[in-house]
Amino acid sequence: MRPIGTAWQLPAAVCSALLIVALGSRIPLPGLNSDAVASYLATGGAMAGFSILALGVTPLFAAFVVAEIAQLAIPSLARWQAATAHNTGRMAFIIRALALVFAALQGYGIMRALEAGGLADGGALGFIPVGLACFVGATALIIWLTDRIRLRGLGSGFWLLLVAIPLVAMSAGELSAWVAQARSGRASSMDWLAAGAYLAATLAIVVVADAILSERFGDGDTEPLFLRRILVWPPTMAKIVAGFAIALPVLLAPDGMFDEPLSIAIAGLVLTLVLIPVFVFAYARLVAIGRPSDAGKGGKMPALLAVAGIEIVIVAGAGLLNWMLHPPFHLNGQSLIVLMTVALALRQSFDGSSEMTSKSPREGNHPMS
Repeated sequence: MRPIGTAWQLPAAVCSALLIVALGSRIPLPGLNSDAVASYLATGGAMAGFSILALGVTPLFAAFVVAEIAQLAIPSLARWQAATAHNTGRMAFIIRALALVFAALQGYGIMRALEAGGLADGGALGFIPVGLACFVGATALIIWLTDRIRLRGLGSGFWLLLVAIPLVAMSAGELSAWVAQARSGRASSMDWLAAGAYLAATLAIVVVADAILSERFGDGDTEPLFLRRILVWPPTMAKIVAGFAIALPVLLAPDGMFDEPLSIAIAGLVLTLVLIPVFVFAYARLVAIGRPSDAGKGGKMPALLAVAGIEIVIVAGAGLLNWMLHPPFHLNGQSLIVLMTVALALRQSFDGSSEMTSKSPREGNHPMS
């Protein structure tokens, strides 16, 4: 990870990235049928879905998921990547190239769907090629923006944009509609109180988990690079794997066998909770591969069990509140862990950027470091 430098560089990079994303989310794709899009927006649709940044960080996220699965499944690949800065750079290049490929594939599907739905101008020449160029170029811009932001313990600004893009891309009308829906009366005062207490508790225990990781895996004088991977990736990967594991039998089963959505959702939640500790220990191994100095440190097992338990409590708590009560907004445990972790990384990064350091942090073993 490169040193941040002066106090204004990180805040300027964050503000510039959010401003660029906000503007890009309001630039429509060329060749759209303006009347059809206006009619769709009048029904409550989001303009961001028709913009050049409609894909957001989805292609980059998909590329990261592929890279993470490959490293977890093939430890030798993680060792190769962590061996030299050159290897780390090569892996970063592969991830970026894969993200651009995903952007082209996902963008093509969106362009075809717009044509089929009558939202594209039938007389526009080159609608699909121009749209694909916009999507691939926007993804390249997102990759460039993430590399301009360096967060303590997370590396690039990918996670920041992941949580920020849905917010900055929201229009004033969408925001007012969301607020009106939250205040519609469906949620009682007890629901609001429970949601507020859950959010406060989530912030507190994420801080505890972060402190546990820093104490057991940190280096003291040097920045604990990428320890927060153990916070953000295990719940995310557990949810992805559980979703595929549940979806496969549902798709292959005879009609009528899985007609109860609630039972499917509960099965997915339970499987996610079971998989979280598996991924916590898997990511701890990845961190150790890139940090040989951790080999002699004790107390890792209790620390990892505590972190896994915290993540389970947060994810299970969100599922139970959504099921038992009517919170004013849908609670997502995995997203909240990412949000709180990004908030911690931002605060510490801003604090660290307020003064120049005489010693540069070590290079991280993550491909986007």
